[in-house]
Amino acid sequence: MPLVFFDVETPNRLHDRVCSIAAIRTDDDLNVEYKKSFLVNPEAGFDRVNSRVHGLSARDVADAPTFGELWDDELCSVFSGSIVVAHNAAFDLSVVDKALSQDGSAIPDTEYLCTLRVAQHSGLESDDYRLPAICSIFGIELGTHHDALCDAVGCLEVFREMRTRRMVDLFCTSVFTHSDYRPAKAVRVDANVAAAMTDLYGLALGVAIDKKVRPEEHCAFEDWMTRYGAYARHPFFSEAFALLEAVLDDGVIAPEEQEQILGFARPFLNACVSCESTRSMQELMGLIRGIGADRKINVAEAMGLRNWMSSNESLYGDKTFVKVFSTLEDVLVDEFVSAEEEAALLDVFDSVINPGTDRGGVEVSGKSFCLTGDFLAGSRRDVAGAIEARGGAVCNGVSKKVDYVVVGGRGSDQYAFGSYGTKVKKAMELQDGGCPIRIIYEEALALAPA
Repeated sequence: MPLVFFDVETPNRLHDRVCSIAAIRTDDDLNVEYKKSFLVNPEAGFDRVNSRVHGLSARDVADAPTFGELWDDELCSVFSGSIVVAHNAAFDLSVVDKALSQDGSAIPDTEYLCTLRVAQHSGLESDDYRLPAICSIFGIELGTHHDALCDAVGCLEVFREMRTRRMVDLFCTSVFTHSDYRPAKAVRVDANVAAAMTDLYGLALGVAIDKKVRPEEHCAFEDWMTRYGAYARHPFFSEAFALLEAVLDDGVIAPEEQEQILGFARPFLNACVSCESTRSMQELMGLIRGIGADRKINVAEAMGLRNWMSSNESLYGDKTFVKVFSTLEDVLVDEFVSAEEEAALLDVFDSVINPGTDRGGVEVSGKSFCLTGDFLAGSRRDVAGAIEARGGAVCNGVSKKVDYVVVGGRGSDQYAFGSYGTKVKKAMELQDGGCPIRIIYEEALALAPA
């Protein structure tokens, strides 16, 4: 079967358009039959961070064809009937899918192989599995990284070396399927509203990631309404509540109703894109809430989550992401989820969603505390005073010198990740690194309510 090695570059942090693409088609013996690269007019703005990566700007592609035109005229026939190979293939294919969706088109089901994933599971000893690092390990001269043609050639040579070393075979492919992505214009809201709606979007994806919505999973939406109940009169929230109540009224969430929820929440994904990794983490939180809502995880759900995570490269350096992703990879080695593996995944989900579950005894005298959120016992100053009166110390930030991070019982609408913020996330990362810092809820301090 023919193979197509390809790479795309994107103009902005939304990763839903293409500004450059290269494709190399070979026969089964890796003899090159087709090799081209194209500039693409994405009909969208360029972000500086993207331009710094690949060196392209709107001026460079102003006279180039659109992706839809290029796909119809040439690339569709190149990809058709081939096994597609790329480094982080799920990401590149998701960009192609989203770019086609701009014109109402869809990528056909595509058999693919990911050299990044092969490298991660091949026994190569490396802390870096990006394309330049793997090329260096194999002694391959990459050329200019993030030049689409150079990266496609690099991927071909990496695959060639992997096949020589018997690290890869074509019976270990996956299938990329068109997603339900629909282009949407961003709305202008503050970061807190955007975070809540991004969480809702992830939740809607999560409950139906296996193409089914079971009645037990409806509680995920009910929980979302409970968490944001204080904002029910806010215009955006009141609209979301009305939609969810109508969807849940008959106890069945039909596919078109799930798309209604996605369609409502989707514009908020682009509302605050100053930090793509934060937005992606918020969406991930919703995803795992939705998947774990019924306390059951099947193979389709686990693989769907892995595919989503593979296509969100902005999170690759995040320790919370790595914690979930590595567990998923271990579970899916045999593409089966046993009862023990399901329990392990749910434990990881729980630790990420609600990290403040430490119920052990709390020593105050001689210990240091960092406070986060709003407290039932009074203002943060009141709580700090109570801790200091019992011989404890209160710090402003989270570090290895802190013994406890205390989560206020009222939570906060400023939390970046729904049920907690950056202080708790920093503490979680320190815990993963072996630091004995503890995350507790306010109730563990046994302070009198205000």
